[in-house]
Amino acid sequence: MFYIAEAERIKLREALATSKFLSVMSDSSTDSAVMEEELVYVRWATAGKMESCVNRANLRGSFEEIGMRHLMPTRIGGTRWVSHFLRALENFLKGYKGRAGNETQKAKARGFLHIMKDGAVIKFSCFLRDLLTQLSSLSLTMQRSSVTVAEVHDCLTSTMALMLKYKSRPGPWLKTVLGTNQYEGVSLKPCDDHSLNQSKDHLIDLLAKTMDNRFGDVSHGILRAMRITNFQYWPEADRNADFGDSDVQELIMHFEPVLLRAGVKVEEVLDQWTVLKSRLYQDPSVLKNISWREVNQQLGQDCPDILHVVDLILCIPASTADCERGFSAMKLVKSDWRASLKSQTLSDLLTVQLSTVSITDFDPVPAIKLWHVGSLRSRRPAFMEHRDQQRKDESDDESCEDI
Repeated sequence: MFYIAEAERIKLREALATSKFLSVMSDSSTDSAVMEEELVYVRWATAGKMESCVNRANLRGSFEEIGMRHLMPTRIGGTRWVSHFLRALENFLKGYKGRAGNETQKAKARGFLHIMKDGAVIKFSCFLRDLLTQLSSLSLTMQRSSVTVAEVHDCLTSTMALMLKYKSRPGPWLKTVLGTNQYEGVSLKPCDDHSLNQSKDHLIDLLAKTMDNRFGDVSHGILRAMRITNFQYWPEADRNADFGDSDVQELIMHFEPVLLRAGVKVEEVLDQWTVLKSRLYQDPSVLKNISWREVNQQLGQDCPDILHVVDLILCIPASTADCERGFSAMKLVKSDWRASLKSQTLSDLLTVQLSTVSITDFDPVPAIKLWHVGSLRSRRPAFMEHRDQQRKDESDDESCEDI
């Protein structure tokens, strides 16, 4: 295990040696043995390519009677509460007919059933599903290992716009229950639509305010200037010759010491930015599908310095989701049953699990070479080959004698 992990670490050091820019994320947590463990993630970009690291028995009977698949209640807590809450709402709404038809003698269950048949509850649940679908999409985007600050800015802007739009028009799920007092054939208690709209608008305003307080910096200053790396932000035609100039100038001023240490000619970046735009806008349709790696292949010789600035921006992580995934993997590897694992062994196991490719694509040769030269005494992998050949020859002789 050590040599497989060491081969990956050597590969990582070689990749970092060829990269001009990198970013480091570090976080710590306690493992099952209450020992402090620290995870360090490195992200870098080279030539535009980023790299990294109710009674359930009764419910089942109700579903079987109406020929539906069992949709049991799910938890809505935890760190991934958005996806958990969305899944719980989906199960509740899709399996509503089975739950509403679940007759029970228990007082608590009868109280839940009474709440379920309230029209305000069903309509607000449909509204929450519309809202959480958008928030879940934003959350998944921010959890991607390769997501950039520019992509997060674009996704935040579109999610906020769609949320505010739900104040003036209903979402797809809410639209299906407006103007009716039935849901999936079950009669609902009438509700006050005015109060429902007030509650809906109040929740949207609170979410918008919270998101603005949490992510407002993305729309200003240096973080806003990083949007030039997102081709979705580029206009379809270069009607404005100054597009992106102020953003590039702000990036140069902010990262000038880093760029100079990396050997970037900062005085030529703005001119190369103009050349880059001119070349790409010769065929504006390619902007929809092109990647920065392809741009580097085409224009790497003509615009090297501005492309180094792009690499610098791409290597900046937009979230710490990788660290959280690392802690989840650590708790699976070092469980209560394996609490005596040493830190070096845990590091090797996590390196193999998080950094290596799948077993079908894994090349064991570098690890075997390290194992071969890594011992104090020389390895003898062919020590028993002559005995195997001798046994094979004896077996062949015995077969000939039998014949």
